[in-house]
Amino acid sequence: MRRRLFFNYIILSVFFQVSAVSLIHASDSIPVQYLGIEQGLSNNVVTSIYQDHDGFMWFGTYDGLSRYDGYGFKVYRNIIGDTTSLCHSHINSITGDAADYLWIGTSKGISVFDPVSRRFYTPSFRSFDKDDRNTLTGNSNIIKSAFNGDIVFAGTDTHGLLYFKRSSSSGLQIPLFIGKTKVSSYRISAIEYDSVSKKVWVYVPGNYRWRWLMDSEVR
Repeated sequence: MRRRLFFNYIILSVFFQVSAVSLIHASDSIPVQYLGIEQGLSNNVVTSIYQDHDGFMWFGTYDGLSRYDGYGFKVYRNIIGDTTSLCHSHINSITGDAADYLWIGTSKGISVFDPVSRRFYTPSFRSFDKDDRNTLTGNSNIIKSAFNGDIVFAGTDTHGLLYFKRSSSSGLQIPLFIGKTKVSSYRISAIEYDSVSKKVWVYVPGNYRWRWLMDSEVR
């Protein structure tokens, strides 16, 4: 029995040593390049990464949105008084829709990047119980596309879940049901889309945990 265990130990030891050597040689053959503020990145704290339909890499940071084309960076930031710039430079999340528009969640609202004009605009949203028009000025910590990019969901700190149709300039607030009561002020900290079941899962901190929305509820 001891001889068998000792033999198995030797086999495992050799396996792990060979695997470690293989990984070292593999890492030597894979080119790794550092990209930071020295190369033009807007800030070294990267909060989100997204690749668009043209292959460009977009990096959201604490101080601006950086687009990388394989050679260099183009940086986008908020410009005071310019409504076609980012609404805020602190980026939390990035996603794209089916029309190739880029949606950016920031610490002070949502910006949408038009790939044709290459300018930003700020979408509005309607309250679930009013015929009004609002602009988010607070934190949008998570933003995600679903249903093949036809719908974009934005999680906020104060206005709950917002949803927009692709390339749209206006959206709708989705209320949280607590019993028979609809609540408009709640926080969303995570959004996940299940493409198989066609469900959107949202996480509401506190006692409500994960909730899901069916395709028919949001389209």
